[in-house]
Amino acid sequence: MTDGGRAGSVSLRGVRKAFGPHVVLAGVDLDVPEGAIAAVLGPSGSGKTTMLRVLAGFERPDAGAVVIGGTVVDDGRRHVPVEQRRIGYVPQEGSLFPHLDVRGNVGFGLARRGRRSRVDELLAMVGLADLGTRYPHQLSGGQQQRVALARALAPDPRLVLLDEPFASLDAHLRAQVRGDVLDIVRRAGTTAVLVTHDQDEALSSADVVAVLRDGVVAQVDDPYQLYNHPVDADVASFVGEANLLPGAARRGLAETALGALPLVRPAPEGAALTVLVRPEQLAVRPEDGGSGGVPATVERCEYHGHDTTVRLRVRHGQPGVPEALVARLAGRHPVRESAGVRLEVDGSVEAWPARLAAGTGAS
Repeated sequence: MTDGGRAGSVSLRGVRKAFGPHVVLAGVDLDVPEGAIAAVLGPSGSGKTTMLRVLAGFERPDAGAVVIGGTVVDDGRRHVPVEQRRIGYVPQEGSLFPHLDVRGNVGFGLARRGRRSRVDELLAMVGLADLGTRYPHQLSGGQQQRVALARALAPDPRLVLLDEPFASLDAHLRAQVRGDVLDIVRRAGTTAVLVTHDQDEALSSADVVAVLRDGVVAQVDDPYQLYNHPVDADVASFVGEANLLPGAARRGLAETALGALPLVRPAPEGAALTVLVRPEQLAVRPEDGGSGGVPATVERCEYHGHDTTVRLRVRHGQPGVPEALVARLAGRHPVRESAGVRLEVDGSVEAWPARLAAGTGAS
């Protein structure tokens, strides 16, 4: 950060926003620590971009408060204009000026004094020091996003907002560009809020992840806690594939048709539960490998290099087990489609009272 700049924490308190009768944000509460990268994860239409626009000041909330770096920028009485919030904004398509070269795009809006050295610093930071005289149409998609990021960082913002900036990139470029861009944000020391509908992107990129659902934040946590300890079955299914089983609490265990499974947290004796078994917890062994386990048939194997996703169908006569289950096995596991196997669960499981569950079956 230059000129004594400082990253800013972010706080939303009870933020509401509606467009006519359509309520988009129904009371959003969110805290992002100074210097952290936060991902806001949600399906299309969940209000992610509206939340980002409220943070930027492009939209005003109908109620609630927006605080950046300890300063209230909007609470219904006070409103700090967009240009005074010290926010950098990176839209999905980059939105570079086609008539300006790279240097012109990055330096646009900067004061003349110190502009050249600041542009040089940023182009070196984003790895484009030799491309300053090129125009946007002469750049790859990944290079355009780097220029857009450099332009967003140019005024030394305390907060950078990224609105699905990698969605338009080819799949093989997305992970590389995402990693490069977020590394640059971390080196700059700027707080960032990334909006995405991609679960892998959110979990692999952010310090904290907020799941936006029905206009409110259903859960905000670090990626590990969010994936392994979701607050309910809806969140469990949204942030990754989930095998959801009916069960009952018995002597500190969850009794299910896949066995008596140790619980992450105690449940009242006899309570009806919905039990989460992540695909990587589902152990698959050959049918002739001994007794025990639930018999199933391999329907499909999807090899990804680092692991194999195995889709299974439990055989008839196993009450309480969803017909379709998903397992994730390391590397190229020696299972074949149509093969008979037996299933067991490794490790402790998360569970919720059945009334809080989204349903059962693999998601």
